[in-house]
This record gives sequence, structure tokens and C-alpha cells, in this order.
Amino acid sequence: MRNGEVAQVFYDIADLIEMTEGDRFRPIAYRRAAREIEAMPEDIEKLWRQGGVDRLRQVPGVGQAIAEKIDQYLREGKVDALEKLQKEFPKGLVAVMRLRGLGPKRASVLWKALGITDIADLKRAAENRQIRRLKGFGEKTEQKILDAIKLHEEGQSRTLIAVAWPIGEEILAFMRDHARIDRAAIAGSARRMREAVGDLDLLVTSPEPVAAIRVFTTMPRVKEVVLAGETKATVILDSRLQADIRVLDPGSWGAGLQYFTGNKDHNIHLRTMAQSRGWKLDEYGIFEGERKIAGETEEGIYAAFGLPWIPPELREENGEIEAAAKGALPRLVELKEIRGDFHVHTNRSDGVDPIEAMVQAAVDLGYEYVGISDHSQSLVVANGLSPDALRMHRARIRAVNREFEGKIAVLAGTECDILEGGALDYPDDVLKELDYTVASVHSKFTLSEEEQTERVVKAIQNPFVNIYAHPTTRLIGSRDPIEIDLEAVMEAAAATGTAIEVNAYPNRMDLNGPNARMAKEKGCILAVDTDSHAHGQLGNMRFGVGTARRGWLGPEDVVNAWPLDRVRAFFR
Repeated sequence: MRNGEVAQVFYDIADLIEMTEGDRFRPIAYRRAAREIEAMPEDIEKLWRQGGVDRLRQVPGVGQAIAEKIDQYLREGKVDALEKLQKEFPKGLVAVMRLRGLGPKRASVLWKALGITDIADLKRAAENRQIRRLKGFGEKTEQKILDAIKLHEEGQSRTLIAVAWPIGEEILAFMRDHARIDRAAIAGSARRMREAVGDLDLLVTSPEPVAAIRVFTTMPRVKEVVLAGETKATVILDSRLQADIRVLDPGSWGAGLQYFTGNKDHNIHLRTMAQSRGWKLDEYGIFEGERKIAGETEEGIYAAFGLPWIPPELREENGEIEAAAKGALPRLVELKEIRGDFHVHTNRSDGVDPIEAMVQAAVDLGYEYVGISDHSQSLVVANGLSPDALRMHRARIRAVNREFEGKIAVLAGTECDILEGGALDYPDDVLKELDYTVASVHSKFTLSEEEQTERVVKAIQNPFVNIYAHPTTRLIGSRDPIEIDLEAVMEAAAATGTAIEVNAYPNRMDLNGPNARMAKEKGCILAVDTDSHAHGQLGNMRFGVGTARRGWLGPEDVVNAWPLDRVRAFFR
């Protein structure tokens, strides 16, 4: 699928238009189209081949001008409008603009004043203390720029799980279509559902290993072959992601799957247990001398140690082996148990699709309910709703609920900003008219830990707040978590019956797995939400569930795994 690639074209156009300080509404239109294309479950190239520009215009947010640009890109690999904009600025300046705390105006100042054309130039200037001399910058801003560059470099070295996993699935589907593949699986940190991965580990079995390796190394997505042996290979994909494949013997499938899934410490623990029994454990199986004890299945590997099968998400040496030995592993929540999603945006604020499209996507997922939670008034950049506009929006949600009666329940909510002192962006008499309220921080990220914690706890104590969303506000690779005492926040949430969110938006994954586990141990209920801004993004729930499983959460711990009547009672 080329959706991400096409979407990036329009993100770039939007960024460059902002650099020109041109029409402020055009970037919004391009970004909305980009978000929609990025979130589409269908392959945009396939739609284009089916009906050209006319078919593309059926994509929400894509008008004639944008459809023509997509058409040109898919035909020629370029867009004239983008190339024209790129000629106005150095190539690397867009990356500078995207760093945390900068933006088009500051990037333009840095370019004109210091000749900074890319992140490498910016880093040198900051390290040489040149930036602090510019008007409007200063020493603190210079240090923040260095921090932002470090965050960017860390993010560049890893790929979000929501990006990497579909690529892995696509590769395995290609392998099945073009080689004799009997079994195939994604392993490594991706199978453990880490929020970002360094590379992709893929495992297959095949009666023709050499042919399978040849198919893997000659895939259209491969840009560089790093290694190609008879049973293993490493390639660099067009997305810059490294992918490794192993062709396993069927009798060692389970051993290989276990070996290439567990993290280093988990596997060392198991090998130590094997050595204490006089065994050897490796990627081929468990052996006592020449005798093979287990290897064909993962269950068999763990059973040899008297353990039940340990879910992949837990295999990080955080007490899972001890819990398994005691029979105390939790039953983890599963994707099929999720009944709804509470954090969903529409085009009434900063989403791409109308309410009906978002609700239909929830119906298609088999949900029992879905909550619409557009932004509150203070978030101007997201087209937040005034109290009067929210009331009109609520009426529209109620009407859509009637239209979908018998298929799904549509709940009227809001994502309400937590203001600096802990007050909410809407008064209580507005919030009490809704089914639920999601509260979140979208401003004042640099408050001290004490101020930030007090602010959030005060909001959580409001009786109309039901969910505290993306609790640390982090954006992977672009924004650090806020300074906040999460334990104090969790204790307040447990005391007030406020759910803490596991936000599944790809660059958030907030709470992460360890923090979700801490929330459970503090007595909190959690909500796994997608923070969707386009209908295709509701499918990111699987990554949120993966994170919840990393946090040892079961269905009883997750409010949107509950039936509707219990959800309503919890919100009340």
C-alpha cells in the first residue's frame, strides 16, 4: 500500500505553504486529505487504477485539485506543485520546521539569519551557541532545540508499530503468493507489541528455503540486500525499515518463534532454567545431549519447564516467568472483546470524516457502541466547539444515534481541555448534558511536575470527567512526556472512578505498557481508545489492545470491554 507515501506528499505541501506564509486555510485542507489517505483501509493506488481521478474524488477530503495531484504522483512519481514549492526553500528546511518547538516562522528566521538548511546545520549552530544570540530565541530555546534534535534522532532510528506491523503482514502475504510457504509469522519486538521497533523479524517454514529467500530479497519494496544466505536474509525496505527473515525447519518452528520473540532477558532466564536441568535451549529446540525434548510448538517449549504458554506481549522479564510458574498469569484482554471506542473525532472539529462515516466504521468493526468526542473551544487549532456549537453537535449525535438504532449506540461526548489551573474548558452545566467527558492536556506542557500534577488531579476530581486521555501527552519522536507524578494521578483516578486512557494513536501509545500495568496495580479502570480522526484509524485499536496486554490488563480492567449498560453506569 502506498497510502503513507501519498499522504506524505500532502503533508509536505501543507508545511511548505506555511513556510511561504500564504493562505492559512490551504494547509488545513491538504492535511485533512493527507490524514484521510493515511487512514484508508484500502490501497489508494488500487482505487486510482479502478477509476482514476473520478474514483479518487470519492475519498473524503479529496477534491478535484488534490485528486489531480494524486493522479500525477501515481503516474509520474512527482507533483509539480510540490516541486515548485520545494524550489523556494532548501530541501532540509521542512525537517527543521517539524522539530518540536520550531515551526515555519522560526525555521525561516534560522535559515535567513544563520544559513541553517537542515537538522545537521541546526545542531552545529546550537552546539556552537549561535542560536541564543538571535532575537526571540535565547539560551533556554537553544537547549530545547538540542533536546528536540535528540528526540528526533531517537525517533528516526525506530518505526512505529502501527507502521511496521502492516508492512510485515504485507511482506508475508507476498511471500505466500510467490513462494511455497507453509507457516509464517511476525516475531521480535513487533510481536511483543512494542510501540516502536528497530527492525522487523519474520519467520517462515518452506520446503524450498533457497527459493523463499530469493523471493524475499527480490520483492519490489527492497532497496538494498544486506545479507542473503540459504535460510536467512536481511534487507532494507523502501521505507528505510530493516527486515530480517529466517526459514525454519518445521520441527523447530515453536523454538524459533519463542527464541525470536522473547527479549534478551526473558530468553536468558529460560536458558538458565534449561542449563539447571542439564539441557540446552536455542532457536532449534530443547536438547538433552542428542535427544530433542521440544521444538515443534511454543507451547511445547514452555511446557517442558512446567509452564503454561506465556503471551508474547509479556515476554520482557517483568515477572512473567515467576507468575507462570505459580499459575498466576492474568487472562489478557483480546481485540475481539472490545465493544466500542470513546475517543473519536469528526469533521466538526479536526477530524476528516462526518459522524455517519465514523459510526459506520464502528458498526463494521462489530462494536456495540461508539462515542463521539470532538474538541472543546480552547483548542482553536483543532476547530474546537463553543458551548452553543457543542449543543448543536450533541443534537446531531442524538439524531445519528436514532438513524443507527438497532445497529449501534452512539454516545455524545467531548474531549475537553484541562486549563492551566485545572479548570475545564466547559462549565459543569454543559458537561452534564453529555453522556461522558474525556479530559486532556493540550497546552502548558512545560509546567513543573507539582503544578502539572495538581492541575490534572483537580480536573480528574470533577464529577463530570470520566476519562483522562493520553496521560503523559508524549508524541513518539517529537515530544517528551510532560513532567507529572503519574502515581498521584492514578491514585486520584482510582479514588474518583475516572478511567485512565491507553491511547492507540500511532505516535502516542499513551499510557505505554508499563504505565498501564502500574495504573491497574493502583486500582484504576482503563479505557483503550484510538483517538481516531478518520474512519480508517479505528482499526488502530489492535495496537491499543497490544499495549493493554503489555500492561497485563484483562477484560475486567478495560471499560470498553464492558457491555453498554455497565459502561453507562460507570460514567454516571
